[in-house]
Amino acid sequence: MRWLNRNTHLVGRSKAENNVKSLRRLNILAALFGLFLFIIVAKVFYLQVVVGKTYNDLAAGQQEIWNELFPVRGEIYVSELKSKNIYPIASNRDYAFVYAEPALIKDKEGAARKIAGILGLDEAELLQKFSKEKDFYEPVKHEVTDELVSKIKKEKLDGIKFSRETKRFYSEPAFGGKLTGFWGYSGEKRSGLYGLEGYFEKVLSGKAGFVEATKDALGAVIPTARKIFSRAKDGDNLILSIDRNIEAFVCDAVRRGQEKYGAESGLAIVMNPENGEILALCASPDFNPNEYGKVEDMNLFSHPAVSDAYEPGSVMKSITMAVAIEEGKVSPETTYLDEGAIKVGGFTIKNSDGKKNGIQTMTQVLEKSLNTGAVFAARKIGANTFNEYMKNLGFGSVTNLELSGEVSGNISQLKNKSEIYLDTASFGQGIMITPTQLITAYSALANGGYLVRPHLLKERRRADNVIAEDKIKPVRQIFSARTSKLISVMLESVVKNGHGKAAGVSGYSISGKTGTAEIPRKDGRGYEENAHIGTFVGYAPTDSPRFVILTRFTRPQNVEWAESSAAPVFGEIAKFLLNYLEIPPAR
Repeated sequence: MRWLNRNTHLVGRSKAENNVKSLRRLNILAALFGLFLFIIVAKVFYLQVVVGKTYNDLAAGQQEIWNELFPVRGEIYVSELKSKNIYPIASNRDYAFVYAEPALIKDKEGAARKIAGILGLDEAELLQKFSKEKDFYEPVKHEVTDELVSKIKKEKLDGIKFSRETKRFYSEPAFGGKLTGFWGYSGEKRSGLYGLEGYFEKVLSGKAGFVEATKDALGAVIPTARKIFSRAKDGDNLILSIDRNIEAFVCDAVRRGQEKYGAESGLAIVMNPENGEILALCASPDFNPNEYGKVEDMNLFSHPAVSDAYEPGSVMKSITMAVAIEEGKVSPETTYLDEGAIKVGGFTIKNSDGKKNGIQTMTQVLEKSLNTGAVFAARKIGANTFNEYMKNLGFGSVTNLELSGEVSGNISQLKNKSEIYLDTASFGQGIMITPTQLITAYSALANGGYLVRPHLLKERRRADNVIAEDKIKPVRQIFSARTSKLISVMLESVVKNGHGKAAGVSGYSISGKTGTAEIPRKDGRGYEENAHIGTFVGYAPTDSPRFVILTRFTRPQNVEWAESSAAPVFGEIAKFLLNYLEIPPAR
């Protein structure tokens, strides 16, 4: 009995303990459930109230967060010398990007029908996109106007969303896309391509902002974790030295010249010889940068001013003569006997006119563009000295003009000890140079002998503040002021008495030189038959040059010599500039 009573007592106590334990477990479970519920509520509150707007904006592409994360591309402006005004040639226009979240679209057929009607899209294709039940993103259309967006919003369609996107707009397509380049796609990334857009991509594009958040193992953002938010930095605006009025006139003159002479292409550069500012830069044929996608030949995108190295022909005789004067080897009155041809090894160098001119001065060499006279002067200089001057003038090196795709040309043959290479280089054959290198060298003839760096950028601005401006100094002095004056007077005589008459402007002193070059064959040695490039380079007024102009026409069909193509277009541009810059006629 005692044993039974004792066991009964133990059993009773065990039941009581079990009840206490059960109650404790229930309390723990209730506490855990409460904590879990609290975490859920806190998370919802955090996502919806604390950071809800940021994530909603990120998802929906709202204007505010877009502005903070995505930089505005810098714009490009040209100047106007007289008014000091600036005008945009590459600016931004905002459009909407329409996309769909098919999982949220209730009436898929109705949505497809209405969207197709408003945006002019294929209804069947839209319905196919909208029918992807588990899909949360389908692109609908880019570059949608605000007017069309308003029409879509009036329909109050579930699952149709909008985000901002920017398109580049070029307001002066007549200036041509070779200058500006364009903002397009390189693979999946949009960036500046060719021209100014390509060269200044880093400056124009700015710096994107970002949101950095900690994610769990499944890739979901942890709401309570630390986040970093960095705002975007907009790109800089560029102010060019290009004058709007000069550019418009020059580009039109080049187009008309190309058509008139039946040329394959035309080119013109206008440069300030004192500081290297490019006032106009035009090429034809060109393309509309607003419609770059229609261009089939990608070679059309490059600017020949920097990308096209060619044998310049007789325009190099001015350089040769200036070097010979600087070295004290000749003067404008120095004479030689022109017998019409010179034999060098197995080669014969002839004058282009085929004549024996007898005793000729160095001034007459330039007036009549005598190859034998250029050889005479070059041999007085010597190959090593001539090569050094060529390098110091920038031939064989890039000028760093702010356009993508610049080439350095090739003057490596001047290292060759054979005399024929110096002889042919003296009148612009056997060496390859770019138009920008050539006009830069002529600027040194015009400005007292200083090599200046050609450039298009005048200022960089950020939020209307100038952050960098043109303070470019001369690179080096090549010629003395005396040599500059002497060669300028000799080149003035070329325009008055020689092959450059068509480049003259009544009442003004103009210095310049023609060059008609053959085109090397691409499939072997020698030159193409009946194929030429006509160039004229000169400056005005002779005694105090305000501008240097280079004009060039490739493969003109109805004229042969540069004096009949490049020279008259030079004269037309020079006349405009003399009037536009209000330069008084000579007394």
